[in-house]
Amino acid sequence: MGICVKTIRYFPFALWELKFFYYFFRVIWNSLSTYMTSAYNNMASTFVNMLK
Repeated sequence: MGICVKTIRYFPFALWELKFFYYFFRVIWNSLSTYMTSAYNNMASTFVNMLK
């Protein structure tokens, strides 16, 4: 019962924390995907240049 009340009391904070973690994860994911895309493009262009 005490845990239930505690959860309800901290629910808005938990929601805000979840939003923050989601934003943080999205920023990291975006930077990582951008880095991976550029690295993949560099690798592909290098491979194409090797084939020529």
